[in-house]
Amino acid sequence: MISRRALDDLRLRIQSRYALLFLITWEEERWLLALRRLAEEAGRAFATWSITEGLQPALNAEQDTTRPDLLLEQIAAYHPSCVFVLKDFHPYWSDPRVVRRLRELVPSLLAQDKTLLFLGPSGQVPLELSKDAVKIELPLPDLEELREELRAVLEERARARRPRLRLHPHEEERLLKAVLGLTGQQARKALGRALLTADQVDESVYAILVSEKKSMIEGSDLLEFQELREGVEEVGGLEALKDWLKKRAEAFSERAQQKGIPAPKGVLLLGVQGCGKSLTARAVAKLLSFPLVRLDVSTLLSSDTGVSEKNMRDVLHLMEMIAPAVLWLDEVEKGFAGEEGQPSQDAVMT
Repeated sequence: MISRRALDDLRLRIQSRYALLFLITWEEERWLLALRRLAEEAGRAFATWSITEGLQPALNAEQDTTRPDLLLEQIAAYHPSCVFVLKDFHPYWSDPRVVRRLRELVPSLLAQDKTLLFLGPSGQVPLELSKDAVKIELPLPDLEELREELRAVLEERARARRPRLRLHPHEEERLLKAVLGLTGQQARKALGRALLTADQVDESVYAILVSEKKSMIEGSDLLEFQELREGVEEVGGLEALKDWLKKRAEAFSERAQQKGIPAPKGVLLLGVQGCGKSLTARAVAKLLSFPLVRLDVSTLLSSDTGVSEKNMRDVLHLMEMIAPAVLWLDEVEKGFAGEEGQPSQDAVMT
């Protein structure tokens, strides 16, 4: 079930007569169903538009509403109290006539209790509409929604007459945490790939699930996805650290969160070259069944004004997309070294 908090926020904004809402999501089908139910509960009519189907239902079936200018004319003539969902409308923001007509339409939308929801993966808002619009990033599935995807995969496995997988609650939670941050469809495909032919839930299953997030950071010049091969058992010595990691790993569990136990924030590994810092970072990610992403701090920083800050924002945005994850800050000492041995004055590091 879609986040109640997100739906309540959208309901309140529609009831408060927000005319333009930009909803950012890759999960069009999932949110369309929720938005339709939301409009029905609020007593509003509901219409959708796409470049291939036009306005549905249309006021005038003979008019070609796949054209954005004619679409806006029909919206203006539509009966009051209606929610319109416009799918992938962002290519038309380059047309000044469309932007101008929509700006002129805003007062009548407010007067007639109409709301336009621009649904798609792009968060682009024209400057001319920025004061009339609100941009909302719709949440990805939470653990409960992902549990439904897992249940569907297990049912598909049963239909294929595969032996039943008996999942301990701890294993189930670990599986769901591994795909947290994916869309519902991505999670189902990942779970299917990992579980449909598996004889048991072992480390190879978790490795497959974690690897599904690799595509989310491909193309980034700052982040590097790391394969999880080594576990805690491969780390020699450091018994106190390994014992602490195993205990603190439980703080990420749903049970710990219900009891208000704070999640670990991070670990500083300090030592000479070759002492096992990198190995330990990989072992931590495998222990948690979280993807491991390496950031070389030296690539983050730039002498150009504002570039370091932008790089940091890009990194944090990507990490939020794939969370939960382990961010490996490598060569962090380089960020504190300025030119000719002087301390760094970069705002990102301070």
